[in-house]
Amino acid sequence: MVRCIYRKTLINKAESHFYNLSRSGDVLFNMYCMPYADLIATIPDVVYYYRYGGGTSRLNNELMNDATTAYNFKKDMIEKYQFDKAKPYIARELTIWLQQYADELLIHASIGKKEFMEIISSEMQRPEIREAISIPTWEDFHADELIACIKHEDAEKYYLLIKKTILKKKLHKLVYGYYSRIFR
Repeated sequence: MVRCIYRKTLINKAESHFYNLSRSGDVLFNMYCMPYADLIATIPDVVYYYRYGGGTSRLNNELMNDATTAYNFKKDMIEKYQFDKAKPYIARELTIWLQQYADELLIHASIGKKEFMEIISSEMQRPEIREAISIPTWEDFHADELIACIKHEDAEKYYLLIKKTILKKKLHKLVYGYYSRIFR
């Protein structure tokens, strides 16, 4: 489904600023292009919904490199255009990417607790992660158990919380699948 339409001339202008990312989203691509646009038009209609439970079927080893590159780009744009109220959003987004990476490690990498903790401890120490959790955001952000684990670099508790989250997702998928078959 088409979400955005761009003129080729706009993409050509913005192309030199694209980062070589293995994965990103519409928002980042739009941010690359916006400074070069003469006109931006929107429609008020909702034309599609993301499917619940998204994710991927394989481990992306470059996920956190891509996430921090995107974070730095967005942060630079926020500073350039003096849009400070967006900082909490990119801070939260980066912590969500860390959680996605942790999910992928446990689901697709077939690693043990010790190796998981070593990898996640290293990720928790990235300067971008440290900066993101220090940005003043919403009260519930800092009350979140996963955020507290990142803040205190508690990889073991993070591991346990991620395992619990994955089990809940699996249970939800199982129940949803069961009921969807019954009520067809």
